[in-house]
Amino acid sequence: MNSRNRTELSWLIVITLVAGVIGLGYTMVLYSDYPGSSPPRGFFTGMLIGGSVTAFELFYSGRPIGRWLVHRPFPQYLLLKTVIMLAIIYLSMIISTVLFGHSPASLKGTELVIDLVFSLFVSLVFVFVISVGRLLGTRTLQQLLTGQYHTPRLEQRVILFADLKDSTALAERIGDSAFLSYLSAVFSEFVEPVGNSGGEIYRYVGDSVIVTWPLERGTEKARCLACVRDILATLERRRPHFENRYEAAPEFRFALHAGPVMVGEIGDLKREIVYLGDTVNTTARIEGVAKGAGKDILISNDLLARLTLPDDMTAVALENVSLKGKTNLLKLFALTPKDAVA
Repeated sequence: MNSRNRTELSWLIVITLVAGVIGLGYTMVLYSDYPGSSPPRGFFTGMLIGGSVTAFELFYSGRPIGRWLVHRPFPQYLLLKTVIMLAIIYLSMIISTVLFGHSPASLKGTELVIDLVFSLFVSLVFVFVISVGRLLGTRTLQQLLTGQYHTPRLEQRVILFADLKDSTALAERIGDSAFLSYLSAVFSEFVEPVGNSGGEIYRYVGDSVIVTWPLERGTEKARCLACVRDILATLERRRPHFENRYEAAPEFRFALHAGPVMVGEIGDLKREIVYLGDTVNTTARIEGVAKGAGKDILISNDLLARLTLPDDMTAVALENVSLKGKTNLLKLFALTPKDAVA
């Protein structure tokens, strides 16, 4: 099981249990003397509703199969999502009612309306939490809630810069509105590879993506390189889609580096976790070197020395490079498939 699936399974378990407790409390407060009602049934119904709604949100809406729903205009998305959630809630109520030996016909009247409204409200809260987790990043949300970076701390991190090639010309050709749609579609293809590698999308900067891993996680089994390889494979697989819709298939340059990074919270009305330091700046400059040298994947010696190169890749050393603002020369390697090396 990959890192993303483990994280989402944890979300599913926690929310399901919390929903069960809410269902238990709801039943004991409103239906303590109601015929056919019982605390076990309330707990089970809550778990079934919470688990089903969360599973739909995580494993359907949050996956490529659910793009048709997520990418609709917001009013349509909200209406469809509400209808789907109400259907899931009502079906869960029927299943619970039957399993506890009662007829589905007993679900009627004012009580049913109240139950549906309450369940929908709680489900929307769960979906909101999941959505915020997606917006900020699941780990970032956890870190903000726990105050992990309230006091800045120094961490060893792997940093990946992915920069879209020839973006300016494309934006001029198709227009800003279509280009923004194009970027959104392209960046959505990063979610699976980054999540599967245990990485975090730190920030979108124009037509670039910054991804980060704790050093040990990113170097273990060369996960950071596996992420790059999976991104390339995904974009190649989706090439016909982008060519048909936008008349342009996305191609990226990648720069990878590792080292100490200062991590901490910043902001007031809008708080976020930021990564600062020479390691981040150096990675950005490595990407600039990749652009000038015409290389698709550049990795620093600092990072390459800490991982085992995959069997299907070869590192070709470049001449030592002098980066702006740095006195020491930096040793860089271009990564290529072995069959592409002369």
